[in-house]
Amino acid sequence: MSVLVLSCGRTGTNMLLEILRGSSELVATPVAEDKQLFRQCNKLSDDYLSKCDTVYIDNLMQVSALMDKNPQLKILWTIRDLRDAALSKIYRGQPGNDYHSLCDDATLTGCLEDISWMTAVYNFLEKRYPERMLLVRMEDVINNFDDIIKKICDYSNITFEEPMRKFTSRYRLTSQSNRYKNLDKKQIATHLRRNEIYNGFFKTHDIIREKMRHNPYKIVKMFEETVADYTGAPYAVSVDSCTNALFLCCRYLGVKHAIVPRYTYLSVPMTIMNAGADISFEEVDWQGIYQLKPHPIYDAAKRFTSDMYIPGNHMCLSFHIKKHLKISKGGMILTDDKDAVDWFRKARYEGRSEKRYKEDDIEMLGWNMYMTPQQAAHGLALMQNYPEHAPDLIEEGGYRDLKEFTIFKDTPVIDEYSTF
Repeated sequence: MSVLVLSCGRTGTNMLLEILRGSSELVATPVAEDKQLFRQCNKLSDDYLSKCDTVYIDNLMQVSALMDKNPQLKILWTIRDLRDAALSKIYRGQPGNDYHSLCDDATLTGCLEDISWMTAVYNFLEKRYPERMLLVRMEDVINNFDDIIKKICDYSNITFEEPMRKFTSRYRLTSQSNRYKNLDKKQIATHLRRNEIYNGFFKTHDIIREKMRHNPYKIVKMFEETVADYTGAPYAVSVDSCTNALFLCCRYLGVKHAIVPRYTYLSVPMTIMNAGADISFEEVDWQGIYQLKPHPIYDAAKRFTSDMYIPGNHMCLSFHIKKHLKISKGGMILTDDKDAVDWFRKARYEGRSEKRYKEDDIEMLGWNMYMTPQQAAHGLALMQNYPEHAPDLIEEGGYRDLKEFTIFKDTPVIDEYSTF
């Protein structure tokens, strides 16, 4: 029996390895040092060890290759409160520094991306090897050591031994909650928002396990139906970002020129231009949503609340990490146009229909802009506790004047002032 201890850094992988080293039946060997992407608790061939590197997809394929070549190989996947993992990562090796100064948003975002990244890895592996993976919450190991470790031993087909209790103090997992006190309210809120995503990991796991066993893309339809019902739209078509949602709307309507606010996110005029249209800027105050005038297209990246759909329009949502539904990436087009729905669904997926690829006939140009089942499952998990009404988001510090960019210096500005 071989066992992989797998997860991202600062989630208790070393501690679990140290516990398992107490077993006379296992030999713990690290497979990849960088970020502790995955660890292995039994000897594997030098050929495998020499090929491991720190690139995400290579490691994912490496683990998959290990699982396929070794039918007895199982995975122990460690998870930990995201706040503790993030703080541990920030504080690691810097005990003399002021923690408050180390807790910047960029570092926290990086920690979150690690968790989201590895969640996708977990979902892939759990679906492919459902009987060969065990999720281990490291807080449970601390609070209920005997029961959890014996469960791990049973799963790994090894005997529980007393030396397993004697892992070194250097690997003891501790809560960083006392350090939360050093954060101001805004930073605490940031931690909690990110912890919502981490907690959604467990719900995502359950949804995938129950609903995606035979056809993982059914979960995407479920998420689309949930969003459509919540927003009051007849249809919702998922894509991989709000930016690409706007792009597809422009392409579908054959937009040649559009007017957008002078103060908005850079990707909006960029995607309109990439869709083959010219742009003008408008001096306009907006909140939550705005129209790509004069077309029935709305950028609704800053709004996600019940019954928000405006009939007769294509409204583009964002599920970016800084938006309402923090999937980390993804978007949606709300519409009541069935013909548009059919076109969007093909266009987002390289022109393909819902037929099997070998049976399909591609009749139109398409792009690689579809939402993955993992993203959809994450969205469904977050929707379970999403409020009935949510306020529009306000861009902290405001948007930069797009005319400051060289690429837009010659873009005309319409003086007419209006509000939405």
